[in-house]
Amino acid sequence: MMRSPEDVREVDEVARQFARRPDRPDGRFVRLRLDDVAMEKAKQRLRTAAWRDANDRKGRPTAEQIGKALLMAVVTSPSFKRLLDSDLSVVAVAVEDMVQRGFDRGQVHDVMRRIRHRHVDPADRLGEATETTGDPIEPSSAQRVEDGPDY
Repeated sequence: MMRSPEDVREVDEVARQFARRPDRPDGRFVRLRLDDVAMEKAKQRLRTAAWRDANDRKGRPTAEQIGKALLMAVVTSPSFKRLLDSDLSVVAVAVEDMVQRGFDRGQVHDVMRRIRHRHVDPADRLGEATETTGDPIEPSSAQRVEDGPDY
């Protein structure tokens, strides 16, 4: 249910009555030294670099790398159309999640088809025009990015 801006202002006004007291006791258990913020940030960058290096040595993939591998498995699957259209497939759930987050369903399908066309042998895609979701296989020239990144 949508509230009016007046309702929001009224709630904000009531919330201001519960503002924290500036003279309240300090609840921090560890005091931060704010005298050398640049050094603290540099140490954090060092910890992050060491963590990434350790993950690389362990062969641990990032969530992004796992996502790309899953996408490649989907787009190179012989049952690509069925994976897109089945309401019960994990692919359909992922696409629906992206649509709920504001992405256009046709654009999501288009990106997946473009990646499929880039990585699946044309002989394996014979007759695939009927396997699409009804959109043309190639995006319009206004939408096409000729030399874009290979995501």
